[in-house]
Amino acid sequence: MNRRARRFRRFVLVWHRRLGLAAAPFVLLLVGTGVLLNHTDRLGLDRRVAGGEWLLSWYGIDSAAPVEGFAVGASWVSHAGDRIWLDSAPVAESAAPLAGAVWSDPLVAAATSEAVYLFAPDGALVEKAVPVGVPAPLTGLAGAEGGALVLRAAGGAWAGDLDLAEWRPPAGSAAPPVWAQPRPLPPEVAAGIAQARRGAGLPWERVLLDLHSGRLFGALGPLIMDLAAVALLLLAASGLYNWFRARR
Repeated sequence: MNRRARRFRRFVLVWHRRLGLAAAPFVLLLVGTGVLLNHTDRLGLDRRVAGGEWLLSWYGIDSAAPVEGFAVGASWVSHAGDRIWLDSAPVAESAAPLAGAVWSDPLVAAATSEAVYLFAPDGALVEKAVPVGVPAPLTGLAGAEGGALVLRAAGGAWAGDLDLAEWRPPAGSAAPPVWAQPRPLPPEVAAGIAQARRGAGLPWERVLLDLHSGRLFGALGPLIMDLAAVALLLLAASGLYNWFRARR
């Protein structure tokens, strides 16, 4: 064997070992996830769900629950994830935070910093109104006689009619508004909101598929797994070369 051939064989041996060490974790990952995916039905991976907070956050699923809300009769009104919640059910979409919630017989009234909402006790949205003439942002809500509402905004209080169509400063003889105050949500309500935001969770089959393909690691994940596949091809080729040279 001439010097050039020996140098090339030494080069192949060195890089065969290096590729083996570099590719080993990815080979173990591919083999492990591949075996599990081949037995999805037997293991129930399409039915079992992964609900870990870190994993849901990695997938961009926010399950955080609000810590405060407004007690309205036997119900609670809160805001989380760009939604208004009545107890543990989402009842309206709103990116603006809650300013208050009160009972406006026979409806539940809620105000965000931008609008006023009326809900039936079952959570059905009855009306949404942007208070005309009331300077934003709204910072408070209070109930008044006969089911009317009073808003707190820049410049003071604004009383509305029952149709939420006209708003004006309260009469001088009106009693001072009792503004709704946020209180800590009961643990069962907060847990229900967190569960509703989380949904059914992620099937383990989906997680393993994303792990097997590299998609779990972001945009570069599939490229890394492609490089690992190329490394395996190079390992096979260099291994065959080393075996062939050893037989000669």
